Amino acid sequence: MQEEFDSLYKELVVDCGRREKDFYFIRDYQWDYCRQLSDISRTDTPLRPVTEDLYQYNTAIRAANSCTYRKTIIRLTEKEDKFIVVHQPS
Repeated sequence: MQEEFDSLYKELVVDCGRREKDFYFIRDYQWDYCRQLSDISRTDTPLRPVTEDLYQYNTAIRAANSCTYRKTIIRLTEKEDKFIVVHQPS
């Protein structure tokens, strides 16, 4: 997994001449971090499962095409526990 991360980091940051400080790489630790913040803040409202699902989906499409992923349109379903992709640029 570290090799995959290093390769992606090189492709998206180093090779493009971007500044490292402009990126936020928390990846697999995202949800532990969110749960810790929730515990610290003593909130009774946990993150909905769809939040993590959206994050995982966004991570995958961003890795597939870092130039167009922001143009993807996603809509929560009426139950708000799932989402559908309304538009995904090619």
